[in-house]
Amino acid sequence: MENVEDSGISVQHAAINQSDLPPGEPYHIKAPIPIKLIREGPLDFTAAFDEAGISIGGESLHDAVEALVSEILDVLDYFTKHQAELGPEPQRQLNVLRKYIGSTND
Repeated sequence: MENVEDSGISVQHAAINQSDLPPGEPYHIKAPIPIKLIREGPLDFTAAFDEAGISIGGESLHDAVEALVSEILDVLDYFTKHQAELGPEPQRQLNVLRKYIGSTND
């Protein structure tokens, strides 16, 4: 992990791997998902998957990463089910997600 300090904000770079997915999820990680972990205060953390434009906060790094994994999978589920209705940006996000995540049902 790489740390960057800037005016009290700490940034770490990490990756989501298969072991980060909740048990029973019908997905596999094709390639580690690059994420950014940002600490803005004692209980203010953000986990971001910048390439897909998805980020979410938590009270700890662990909470933020868990929430990000859940959000990524929820977005993937929703966009997959509603693909015919997606505009250009959601379609781009879906393409990015599919680059990193595959279905175990395929």
